Amino acid sequence: MTQNPSEADKPVYGGHANSDLTSRHLKSLKIASILERRTDLSQADVLDIGAGAGQTANFLKPRVRSVTATDRETDAFLPADIPILETPGTDLPFDASSFDIVVFNHVIEHVGERDDQRRILSEIARILRPDGLLYLAVPNRWTLVEPHYQLAFLSWLPPSLASRYVRWRGKNDWYDCRPFAHRELLKTLQSAGFETDDATEEAFRDLLKIEKSDSRLARLLAGLPSWLVRAAVPLMPTFVVICRARDQSHRRDATD
Repeated sequence: MTQNPSEADKPVYGGHANSDLTSRHLKSLKIASILERRTDLSQADVLDIGAGAGQTANFLKPRVRSVTATDRETDAFLPADIPILETPGTDLPFDASSFDIVVFNHVIEHVGERDDQRRILSEIARILRPDGLLYLAVPNRWTLVEPHYQLAFLSWLPPSLASRYVRWRGKNDWYDCRPFAHRELLKTLQSAGFETDDATEEAFRDLLKIEKSDSRLARLLAGLPSWLVRAAVPLMPTFVVICRARDQSHRRDATD
């Protein structure tokens, strides 16, 4: 674990929530569209981890059977009719096989170091029901401009140098994100007990259709052949993976 500042002062996840309501609505629509192609949302009990102000949870609520939210701090959560639990660490306070869908949208990069990320993935595998789905989105480590701090090549650097970079630019006291390269992400998910369905191309096309529908460039990009988009997936700024737990053996005690 990074030791600067002290571990007790470091957040496990959160702190970079996107509060732009229009943007969040469109992103929530994209999440729902990708999930609807794979399951019946109306019969799903959903958990939104790192829910922020609750826009995604609120969007999903009328479309699913139930929705529950968690975050390391809950003060910013707005929907009064959605249960929100405070989860400052990587343990999830739910029984095994509690949910049909877990939404983990741009959160895993904030969950500490790789061991912490593997821990929470094992917890998600534990609380998913058989054939349950994990929706996971994460920035590409090799993106040119890091999306949280808008600094070029930030996520390319070792953590100690990245922290110096954000301090030098007056952005934060340390670099608190750990994004993934494409192959590393898939290997990490598989080692945590998931079968992976890479939905990055699908998310890219939904982005063009849903979030960039008035863009001339988006209309041009939408015409790219699938083989070319698939070849470019490791270079995409964001990866989206839909996961199914292979079995229910990844219990809490398996990672203690």
